[in-house]
Amino acid sequence: MEEGNFKLIGIAHCKQDVEAGTKTGSPAPDRMPLGICRNERGEVTRYKARLVAKGYSQRHEIDYEETYAPVAYLNSIRAVLAKCCAEGFEIEQCDVDTAFLYGKLDEEIYMELPEGLRELLTLADAGDEEDVICLLLQSMYGVKQASRVWNETIDGHLKGMGFKAADADPCVYTRGESDDECIVCLYVDDMLIASRDKGVIASVKAGIAEKFRFKDLRRACFILGIEIDYNMDSKTLGISQRAYTESIIKKFGQENAKSSLIPLDPILHLTKDDGPQTEEDKTKMKSRTYRSLIGSLIYLACGTRPDISVAVAKLSRFLENHGEAHWNAGIKVVRYLLKTKKVAITSDGLLGTELTAY
Repeated sequence: MEEGNFKLIGIAHCKQDVEAGTKTGSPAPDRMPLGICRNERGEVTRYKARLVAKGYSQRHEIDYEETYAPVAYLNSIRAVLAKCCAEGFEIEQCDVDTAFLYGKLDEEIYMELPEGLRELLTLADAGDEEDVICLLLQSMYGVKQASRVWNETIDGHLKGMGFKAADADPCVYTRGESDDECIVCLYVDDMLIASRDKGVIASVKAGIAEKFRFKDLRRACFILGIEIDYNMDSKTLGISQRAYTESIIKKFGQENAKSSLIPLDPILHLTKDDGPQTEEDKTKMKSRTYRSLIGSLIYLACGTRPDISVAVAKLSRFLENHGEAHWNAGIKVVRYLLKTKKVAITSDGLLGTELTAY
C-alpha cells in the first residue's frame, strides 16, 4: 500500500533482502514533536505537530552521504533589504509548507510504522504490527539528508525559472534587470521575494506554486525572528528583534532587574583564571546555562544588534571553563538589552547605495 510519501511493505520480505545483500536499509524509529509558531510580537499564531524519523539511527555511507545545506547569510538578508529600501523594491514573503517532503531520496530508507497509523489505514488484516514497515518514497523530516535534499530540489527549481545564485551567497538568487529585476533570499523554507514590479513578484510566486505549496505572507514584516518595518514612501527601513530580545530577558529571569547603560564594563578584565577553582564552584556553575546564554546573544548580535558584538565576542572565549564572573558579565549584557530592546538598525534609502568605508 502507498500513502503519499511512504509505502507499506512486509518486514519479513525486507529482512530477506537485507540478508541476501540486495538491500542495506534498516528501519528507523519515529516520533511526533509538538511546536508553537509565533508572530513578530511573540504571540502564538498556531500549534503544529509533525511526524519525524529518528535520524540518529541512520548509518553514514549506508543510509546517507552528504548532509550540509546552505542558507542565506544574515548579512545577505540585511544587504538585500537595504538595497530594496534604496531602490524602491517591493518585498514580499512566502513560506513553503512541509518543504522537506518534496525531495527524492537516493538511499533506500525504512521507517517503523507510526503509532496509530494502523487504525487510520484500516490495516486490521495486516497481522502483528511489527510485520509492516514504511519504505520512504520521498524525503522525511528527521532523516539526516532531508535539508540537503530539499535545498537541491528548490535550488534546481529556481534555476529552472531563470534565477542565478550569487557567487558570495548560494541562497541569494537574482533574475532580470532594471524594472524586471527580481531577488530571492532563501532560508530553508522561508523566502523573501523582491522586485520593483509587483507583477514580477506575482509571476515568481506562480512559478514556485507549480511545484510547491506555500503560504503567501504578502508584504514581508517578520522573518527569522527579525521584524521588518519598511516604508516605501519615505524610503526608510528598520529591522529589529524586539520579541526575540524579550524572550532572552524572560528566559534568564531579568524582567524586573535593574537595567544597564552599557553591555560590558570597559575596565572589566576576564580571564580563564576566573573559572571555577574548586569542586564546589564547578558544581555550582553546572546549573548556570552559560552556553545557552552566549548562543542566544550571538544570534542577536549577528542579526540586528552589533552594539553587543564586542561584549559577546569576549564572553564567548570562556564556554569551556566559565565562572561566576563570566556569568555575571553575561547577565549584564541581558540587562543592557532590557533598556535597549526597542533598538533597530535603520536604513535611509534616500542616501543611496554607495559604500562608505572608514
